[in-house]
Amino acid sequence: MSSYYPNWIEERFLNLNWHSLKNSEISRLCDIRAIAIHYTAAPRQTAYDIVNFFNTRAGEVKDLTVDEQANPIVGTHFVIDDNRILALAPTMNYMFYHVGDNKSTSANPFNWNKTRRDIFIRSNANYYTVGIEHCHDEVNGKFSENVLKNSHKLVWWIQNKIGAKLLIGRHYDFTGKACPLYYSPVLKGNRVEEVFEPEFETTAQEIKNKNNRWAILLAYYKQSNPNNIPTELL
Repeated sequence: MSSYYPNWIEERFLNLNWHSLKNSEISRLCDIRAIAIHYTAAPRQTAYDIVNFFNTRAGEVKDLTVDEQANPIVGTHFVIDDNRILALAPTMNYMFYHVGDNKSTSANPFNWNKTRRDIFIRSNANYYTVGIEHCHDEVNGKFSENVLKNSHKLVWWIQNKIGAKLLIGRHYDFTGKACPLYYSPVLKGNRVEEVFEPEFETTAQEIKNKNNRWAILLAYYKQSNPNNIPTELL
């Protein structure tokens, strides 16, 4: 029987009872419509470190709804570092709690207006997004060249596997959280404890710079050559 994942994706499934979760409606994605890009907020940690962290957190989320509390899976579908891509679940069809809830914020009103919501099948993005965590050495969350290449390779594989044109968004685009930090504004109302940036990073120019970096990263994901990384991202 062939593996769900190609051999360049390493299987590091979280320590959960996947058999019992398999048929749980609460633990399944109802459809895959989007990819959510994250950063770990843990400079110089490896993908293995992040998996170990998630293994200690299963079931500990306190802000889930009553229904979601039945089988919360804290984590994400994939973790990337310079040397590897790890898969944390047997398939992408499991629902991870990785993009918060559907609450709009003053920092991010655009992405929760009626026009954007029409794209999605449920208001809670956890139910239709595949999450990718990116490791980073820099405190500001900048992705290295190898992490960018691995991210591009994985995004293309996901889209080919699903066979659909998926929306690619920052964690910020779904809830307003400043994640991934190097590509997402830190605005009043969405600062979180993981943010290491000084206050001056919230200037209008820096907000423009971060949104521009994200636009360049999106363009990179859309072109086919993973080695053709825009110089603005390096």
